[in-house]
Amino acid sequence: MIRELKGIERDRPDGPAYLRFSDLEIARTESYAGGEVMVDLDGHNEVVGIEMLSSDPEEWAAFAEIAQKYRLSLSLLLTATTQ
Repeated sequence: MIRELKGIERDRPDGPAYLRFSDLEIARTESYAGGEVMVDLDGHNEVVGIEMLSSDPEEWAAFAEIAQKYRLSLSLLLTATTQ
């Protein structure tokens, strides 16, 4: 199953971004890119959300790997960045 991005949440424009894929309860969190990218997973190991602390190239590379690993659709993200 491909999980669609539901929205992007930020407390402030230059702060960390949380990419939400589900409203389910978080069962565990995985860390990538030296702790700069955190992936929240539900009880079935499906992505609830991904927090990116900055927009460094290393974090985007980790994000791309995560998206492929968990079959995430980024169409909403691509639409938001091209407008």
